[in-house]
Amino acid sequence: MKRRTLFLVWVLCWLLVSCCFFPASAQAASSQYECSTAEELHQILLTHPGSAISLTDDIIWDTCTPLPQVSAPTKINMGDFSILIPEDYELYIQGPVHFEGSGTVRPLFVVEGSLSMEQQVEITARGNSATAIFIGENGYWYSDLSSVFVDGPNSTGVYFESGPLSEVTASRVQAEGNGSVGIDSHRPLQLVLCNISSEDRQAVNTSEPVRLDQCLVTPALQDAEVISRSSVMPEERIQERGLCFPQGVSREEVYKTALSYRLVCREEDVYDLSYLTEFLWEDSLVDYSFPGTYLATLTPQVPDWFPVVLPSLEIPVHIVDPGRPFLRAAYQLTDSVGIQFFTELTEAAEIHMYYSADNGTSWNDILELPGSYIDCYGAQVYGLNEDQSYLFCLTVTGGPIEGISNVLPFTFGEPDPFGGGDNDGGDRTEQELPPVSQDIPEMTVPSPPVTPPQAVYPPEGTDNTSDTPDSVEPSVPAGTKTPPAESISPKEEKNSQVKEESTDSITAISGARLRQLLEINPNSVLFEKNGISVEIPSSFLSSLALSDEGLLEILLRKTDDFSFQLSVTADGKEIVTLPEASVSLPYTPSQGTDYSLLALVHVGTGSEEPVTYSDKHRIASAKIYETGSFTLREYYVTETEKAVSAAINLPVLLFVFLLSAVVIALLILFRRRKMHETL
Repeated sequence: MKRRTLFLVWVLCWLLVSCCFFPASAQAASSQYECSTAEELHQILLTHPGSAISLTDDIIWDTCTPLPQVSAPTKINMGDFSILIPEDYELYIQGPVHFEGSGTVRPLFVVEGSLSMEQQVEITARGNSATAIFIGENGYWYSDLSSVFVDGPNSTGVYFESGPLSEVTASRVQAEGNGSVGIDSHRPLQLVLCNISSEDRQAVNTSEPVRLDQCLVTPALQDAEVISRSSVMPEERIQERGLCFPQGVSREEVYKTALSYRLVCREEDVYDLSYLTEFLWEDSLVDYSFPGTYLATLTPQVPDWFPVVLPSLEIPVHIVDPGRPFLRAAYQLTDSVGIQFFTELTEAAEIHMYYSADNGTSWNDILELPGSYIDCYGAQVYGLNEDQSYLFCLTVTGGPIEGISNVLPFTFGEPDPFGGGDNDGGDRTEQELPPVSQDIPEMTVPSPPVTPPQAVYPPEGTDNTSDTPDSVEPSVPAGTKTPPAESISPKEEKNSQVKEESTDSITAISGARLRQLLEINPNSVLFEKNGISVEIPSSFLSSLALSDEGLLEILLRKTDDFSFQLSVTADGKEIVTLPEASVSLPYTPSQGTDYSLLALVHVGTGSEEPVTYSDKHRIASAKIYETGSFTLREYYVTETEKAVSAAINLPVLLFVFLLSAVVIALLILFRRRKMHETL
């Protein structure tokens, strides 16, 4: 009996010890996946972004289905295997994805069809005579901001078989090792905005013609045609007119904005290039939930290796009131100016557009100029003089969108692509352009084209009784056909007793304005301060049933880099419980942070909500169900934990199993021996 008890105790101890190791092993192994077909690779990337994936066989990509874009950096270990793309098929990859393998048995990618790589796709081949990408005779390779690395003697980044002229755009190819080469081509090449390097003698090995269009090649390639370019501001006049967004737009939508830089060459008969890019936004002063004009700095999202400098932009950002007309932009046409409205003007009784050639001293109706016209979408103005700066203003009577618009500046004349002159092609005299911020003439027009946020919305604690107006509106030109004030802006007059405001931490809006926001945002309304935004369901805000004179007050105060306070007050009554609301805040993980384990903690109740993190925009997001103070909790992965996770405890498990087998065998032998002795 004692022996049986001893045996059972030992088995229980063994199970207990094993269980101590299994969770760590399971956790480490949970993010490890294997695949051997195109369908398996697609499914893993779709359901487990950010995981580590290993190929167990060559993959033939006999489909045109693109790989899903992953939300977190994902590594694919290819080992000695390859991905083969047959002719008439295409593989489209969006990063951040990193493929790594040996590339010695065969290239990591064999392209007889088409391979397209965008947004931080990296391919790395390591080993003697390794090749990362092989382009067959009819193969095609497209790349945008993607990289190819090879490391090893006699290695090749990209190999082109003989074939027709190929163009490679915005790619980085780097080769390390004796005898290594970045690109080995047996066909004519045109490299555009590429960075090709090799630590040995040749970055590009070819006997065919090569055109280097604003490329950085190290070592330099002899006998190549070289074109040098410089960048100019994107979207001509963008710094003059700015960007427009509807009130309540989400920050994520704003960040999708892409602009095209012009890359120009001073040589004759060389066409300009256009490069489209997204930006990193410095927009902490922009309140997307309150109408106004703000300033933001935009930095192009291009890597350090990009071979041309794209300058950052400081531009006005217009947040447009949904109930007021707004002039979005003016465009230079052949012999006229096209003006675009931000919103279609429906059901309007009267629409008038005025122009001023003397900085607002006098105004005239554009319809006085022969050929000019106006409709509900915009206007076209003929008869303007070149080398002349103009101001435009719109008045609307009747319909859901009415009142007086912003004042839009425009200089008639072609812009100088090299930045000099006066926006007229560089062949006319210099002239003084109106300043960015102007004093408002008494009884005459314009608000300044750009009003700094601190001028329109003074910081909390400052004296608001100065001469600076809370909002800036253009006066109506004297002698023009102007509707009465009560018919232009009944909304403002009706709500004159409601104190709407936007400070560093508070947004206060009337019930009437809230209803306007609910009309254009049927799902949720966004409120934002200091980069922290909260989206509250429209159905909940509608259920508050505020009158036109009611007041909704949202407080969003940043207390430190990881914490903030949220309060919601409706007509003076504080709201504690919320339906499912979404909150986002700027966040950069500390070193060693596992951002897959981030949590947003409510300071008062201690409740936790999981956090999703966008590495691209450095934003952490979570769902919340109550107001109060919140803090972002990080989880640090120590070096010891990393080592244990990487090892997966396999040696320890094997040792436990072997030791258990030996002990069990000894117990069985000992028991049989006792039984024989008894007999």
